[in-house]
Parts: sequence; structure tokens; C-alpha cells
Amino acid sequence: MFHVDRMKNAIFPEVSEKIFQSQKEERSFDNVAFDLNYEIYDDPIMNLSFCGCGFLGIYQLGVAYCLSRHGSGLLAKVERIAGSSAGSLIGAVLSIDRNLIADCVKFAYDLADEIHAQPLGVLTPKYSLMKSLEKFLDDKLPHNAHEMASGRLYVSVTNMESRRNETLSHFSSRQELVQCLLASSYIPIYAGLKPPVIRGKKYLDGGWTNNLPSFSEGRTIHVSPFAGWQDICPPTS
Repeated sequence: MFHVDRMKNAIFPEVSEKIFQSQKEERSFDNVAFDLNYEIYDDPIMNLSFCGCGFLGIYQLGVAYCLSRHGSGLLAKVERIAGSSAGSLIGAVLSIDRNLIADCVKFAYDLADEIHAQPLGVLTPKYSLMKSLEKFLDDKLPHNAHEMASGRLYVSVTNMESRRNETLSHFSSRQELVQCLLASSYIPIYAGLKPPVIRGKKYLDGGWTNNLPSFSEGRTIHVSPFAGWQDICPPTS
């Protein structure tokens, strides 16, 4: 199993200045060489999956950055990227534009500060976590993001009526893609009172029904900030 520990401190030492500036030397992170040339590399079909984890998505961003910088060979073989909740946002970045990783890191920190500044945190009346997230996505996603993501990005959501999981992978417009990403992160009351509506159906956080999607075809590399059986996760001890 491949572990990446203390990802935030290892990868984001100068977030406030120039995020992700190239280092003068290629080095391992926390003495763990980012070499992904092991047995999974031989599978002809590769997939990635990022679990839902709230603000621990900063760990997932660290993994995404390491893969982008040190695992280009692996990423070239990845056909599909799945995610739930915060994980779907990381999957979207890798599917659409890896250069957005630095922007996402800054947004995560700014959002945390924004919430902490509220009298009652995220539950403060008239404050909307979803509006902040929607604005960020609207500002950063390219105009053809839905075309780039369709068939490659798989977003885990929960149908509010059937209470069953659905995986959305085809997006008719940029706005629909944004709504799918919002839906995968929507927790009633905590994230507002109005659930996202997609094609006439109401959806909420995919983590309720499938927090770490897998694919039946090929090898799925699972990423999680929680220690466990996942391929990329913190050590258990």
C-alpha cells in the first residue's frame, strides 16, 4: 500500500506566497519516494477515486499535486476519475485542468477563514457555503469544462427521492456540471436549505450512499485522508 503522510506540510510550505513553485531539486515527500511504477501500473485500464472528506480535501489536493508532478505516466493511463463530495471537486480538477490545484488550495484556506469569521460558523443565518463554492467554480472552470469532464469524471450523488446512489458522468452544460459538483457536496441544513436540482431531480451529498466509488472495469486507485485499506492514505500507525 502506498502512503503519503503529513501531506499538507510536505507540499504546501509557501501557500501564502507562490503556491507550488518548482523546487530546485526533485525530492521525495516525507521520505516517501513518489514512484508509482509497481504492480498496478501493468493494468491496461486505470481509474482514480477520491472519497468524500470535507475540509480534509486538502489532503486529496496534495495527492492530486503529487500525481500531477511525479505521476504523469500513471495519469496518462487513467481513463476515469470518480469522486464523492469534496472528492468530486478534486476529480473535476484532475479531469479538467490540473493547473487549478493551486487555486483550489487557496480557496480551501480562504473558505475556512470565511467560515470561522461567521458568528455561528457555517450555520450562521444568511451565510451560504454553497454560494461560495458555486462562485469559485463559476470563476475558475473553463467555458468547455462540461465537455472535458463528460465521460471521464464520475460524480457520486444521492437521489433525495429514492435515497439511492447515482453516478453522473455526462454533463449537458457547464452549469449542469457545476450543479452536479454542488449536489455531491450538499448536506441539508449544514450547506443550506435548498438542494441542487439536476434534470428535475433533487440530490444531496454522494457520501450518504457511496463515499468512495469504484469501477468494475480495470484497476481503481482509491484515495482517502483516512487511514485504512485505500491505496493512497495516511499510515495506520
